[in-house]
Amino acid sequence: KPGQTARFRALAVRPADVKPLPERLIEFAVTSPNGFKLLQMEASTDSFGVARLEFPIASEPLMGTHKARAMVVGASGDAAVHEISFSVEEYVLPRFGLNLTVDQTHLVAPSWQDRGDASIITGHVSATYTYGEGVSGKASFTVMRKLSSWDTVSVSRISAQGDAAPSSGVGGGSDYLVLASTSDVEVAAEGGAK
Repeated sequence: KPGQTARFRALAVRPADVKPLPERLIEFAVTSPNGFKLLQMEASTDSFGVARLEFPIASEPLMGTHKARAMVVGASGDAAVHEISFSVEEYVLPRFGLNLTVDQTHLVAPSWQDRGDASIITGHVSATYTYGEGVSGKASFTVMRKLSSWDTVSVSRISAQGDAAPSSGVGGGSDYLVLASTSDVEVAAEGGAK
């Protein structure tokens, strides 16, 4: 959000053996949503191959998706450059808070070979406005676990917003196994829902 500091780290490694590159120059650049270069500077990697950048966000910045780029100075090829996006947005205080407690202390996920009955998860959900009054409405819940690199089956790719899209990908990244799901749970202003 405006006024905060965005912090970045770049790890430089040799492609052949993935060993850190100490004492290498990394060129950092930050661009605005309109493509204007806001910052360009060089930093040297430490003994672990890590270079750091702190980017102070202005108190009245251009809102939207900014880009940060790190490039190993003197190196060539796609592996020498990496770019990420980050969002600068005005912070809006949430209108209400949600509290979810589950009765189980742990959950054993079904294996891919045994896709039998899903585990039953029980608990309590409640919501209150920031000024303390209870919230009533409907809620939906999905319990997932992130897939590991050794999971090799087709799954649904779930985005950060919860939208599902078909994926033939394998574990890692944003691939998840849905363990349990429910929707339209009534939440009462007094006492929550079970």
